Amino acid sequence: MQEVVSALQMDQRTGAQRIADWVTVASLALEPFRLSPIQVAEPRASIVDALPVLDAAAERLDEVVGARLEAEGRALRQLVAEDVLTCFRSHIPDLSLAPVVEGPVAEVEDLARESVQEVVEIIAPRFERRPLNAEEANLQENRGPADPLQQ
Repeated sequence: MQEVVSALQMDQRTGAQRIADWVTVASLALEPFRLSPIQVAEPRASIVDALPVLDAAAERLDEVVGARLEAEGRALRQLVAEDVLTCFRSHIPDLSLAPVVEGPVAEVEDLARESVQEVVEIIAPRFERRPLNAEEANLQENRGPADPLQQ
């Protein structure tokens, strides 16, 4: 019976260590974003003890990913608007931008959207996401974007 209990305790410690190891890897993924790492104060004796660490890591990653997506979305919106308006102004310098500020005319918006879809498909690739330098290097080495370097 003692052997079974000992084996279960070892499994618990191993599982807790795997969670702590995962949190360490996830924490390293935050470095390219210049964010503070997720703290793992001490080795956990059981999976139950390690679950709060896992929850903290998940919350931190949700926060980081959400902030990153929001920032990228803002930058992309700015880039697209600037590019489209610059194209119009470069071809027709005195073109009024008032219709853009006012937005589409409700009665014909659907028809107007349909009429521009072919051009949307042509220019949309201009705005594909470009990975950060660290991400790009990892992807070229067949690692995930946030995988640490193997030394």
